[in-house]
Amino acid sequence: MALVDPSDALTYRPGMRLEDRIHYACGLNFMGGWTNTDWFDEKSFPGGVVPPELIGKVYHVDLSSRQPFPDNTFQFAYSEDFIEHLSQKDAITFLFETRRVLRPGGVLRIATPGLIDVMDRHYVGREYEQLAVEHYHCYDRWSHCHFFSHDTLRAVALAAGYRRYQQRIFGVSDHDALRGIDTRADQQEFNIYAEMTK
Repeated sequence: MALVDPSDALTYRPGMRLEDRIHYACGLNFMGGWTNTDWFDEKSFPGGVVPPELIGKVYHVDLSSRQPFPDNTFQFAYSEDFIEHLSQKDAITFLFETRRVLRPGGVLRIATPGLIDVMDRHYVGREYEQLAVEHYHCYDRWSHCHFFSHDTLRAVALAAGYRRYQQRIFGVSDHDALRGIDTRADQQEFNIYAEMTK
């Protein structure tokens, strides 16, 4: 993936002040009061251009590897329609790393297309030609690599050290910081929503 101008991004350095909430892969959905991160590639910023209002406000972080943040930094973390862009191996790394940088009792909220709903919606035909079309719509068109179900996401979260996994619905949370922050209402019928507590 081609990166946009790296001078448009923030680079975390030890000792920098961070908000106690982290928004992973924010793209154009910058959230005030959060530490916003992104890959800074052309898929995040169409045309490879970061809008002027976001220049110098979003951290460039490779979310498929070790995050630059110290252990126990954040109280809340959020990721919407991101984890499906990672390979299964990189998604596992992401979940282990999000747990590491959360404080004890911290919560990660994830919204992502669910495997069961993707299968039910797209893979209804049995012919090879239809399969190829649906592969394009589900994977290639959006650079999706892997879909979780609640069962598989829960298994990885618990293996990563999260002590609790809760299924959620669009916009609903027990935590004020995570309530009402989902933005893609048109996808709620086939997305899964989950909160994991460290």
